[in-house]
Amino acid sequence: MNSMTEVIAQYFSAGIASQISQRLGIDETTTKRAVDVAIPLLIAALARNSSQPQGAQALQEAIQQDHDGSILENLTGLINNPQAYSGSGILGHVLGSTRVNAESEIARQSGLNPASAGSLLEILAPVVMGTLGKQQQEQSLSTDQLASYLNTERTQVQQSAPDIMDAISSLLDTNKDGDVTDDLGKFAARVFGRGQ
Repeated sequence: MNSMTEVIAQYFSAGIASQISQRLGIDETTTKRAVDVAIPLLIAALARNSSQPQGAQALQEAIQQDHDGSILENLTGLINNPQAYSGSGILGHVLGSTRVNAESEIARQSGLNPASAGSLLEILAPVVMGTLGKQQQEQSLSTDQLASYLNTERTQVQQSAPDIMDAISSLLDTNKDGDVTDDLGKFAARVFGRGQ
């Protein structure tokens, strides 16, 4: 089975990457670098949030209600009007107070400015949630299995891109004690759905 990052990459054909680049006013090489950082970041944040039962249950419910994967059939619509797909709301639930740090890290590693990094995240967040929803449907994942699936995905990204994941783990550790698990309480009760 392909990893989640590989599945998402399949949707970012040259045409889609070009559309994102045009939307953000950047070249495709920079777009690809930024996407290569942003996707693991979002997966790591989801894995972190779902590692506690309350967070995993909230994610499962949000997927069942709002993220069935249909967004993957309308990526052009998402790129042209990301506000209609509540990317900002998803990021608020997934990243919380670490969003600014996430944007800065993507900018640092890709060459984007932070504002463009934020716009890219608003496009990618519904894609990641839609992909996760599609995987959940195809594999009939329970809440526990969904959390386990995300943790496996995070581990795979860690192995394939350790430098990126080390930086991501650092920015997700909000109190900078080297352990993201103790920051989970702030996120576990968040709702991952479309609304603010």
